[in-house]
Amino acid sequence: MKKDIIKMAEKKIYDYIFTGFGASTCILLREMDIKGLLKNKKSLIIDPNTKNENDKTFCFWARKTDDIYNEYQDIISNEWSKIQISDYQAKSIAPLFYFHIKSIDLYDSAKKVIKKNNIISKIDSVSKINESKITEVIVGSKKYLGYKIIDCRTINMKYLIEEKIIYQSFIGFKVKLKAKNFDSNKFNLMDFRVEQKEGTQFVYTLPYSNDTGLVELTRFADNI
Repeated sequence: MKKDIIKMAEKKIYDYIFTGFGASTCILLREMDIKGLLKNKKSLIIDPNTKNENDKTFCFWARKTDDIYNEYQDIISNEWSKIQISDYQAKSIAPLFYFHIKSIDLYDSAKKVIKKNNIISKIDSVSKINESKITEVIVGSKKYLGYKIIDCRTINMKYLIEEKIIYQSFIGFKVKLKAKNFDSNKFNLMDFRVEQKEGTQFVYTLPYSNDTGLVELTRFADNI
């Protein structure tokens, strides 16, 4: 009887609970799947959003011989071989490339891993995590138990040490030009020729074709 009770309890305990389904969780799921760490495991993902929109842009530097390129080649949407800073002459970054991934493609690729490994997904918000040998993840009035918790939630700033906080914030627009003035082989990085507005701001441009691209401003300051 006691053994039966223990077995019933074990069925309700997840091997892995992922709180959050952003880039870090997606990348971790892909890597764990490659290494076979999700096979025959009970796993749960909790996130308040369905991740059905292309809401972010992910870019990285790599050689085409690097493992990261080989592992993510299937979802790379653009690549650039030249860099231009401000209005200086564009230069090759060989043997490196700058690669672009749409967030929706990363989410969708991770969802394939979820389906393959029978991972349970719940659309909800985690309110609290009680750490112990078997950790409790509190979601409203519900409680989920897990041996290993991968907490990928955004940090709540009010719980940080009261020091000066520097925010990194972004605003970007996908644009389509009337004229075909973009060079789709080069991207523009860190153009500081904009108002700084009591912070540090720069613009970068990622051309997707000769007439479409992403123009984005990045800001570092104590306000967003």
